[in-house]
Amino acid sequence: MPDNLQLLCRECHARKTEEDRRLIREMRRDGAIRETMRCR
Repeated sequence: MPDNLQLLCRECHARKTEEDRRLIREMRRDGAIRETMRCR
């Protein structure tokens, strides 16, 4: 997993803001990432 996705995952896990979740959903929909939300 690229470093920026690890960082995004860590930040989302720490803050759990709607904006973080929306961003990750959009990235998942685009196929850019697949398993980032596994950290939940």
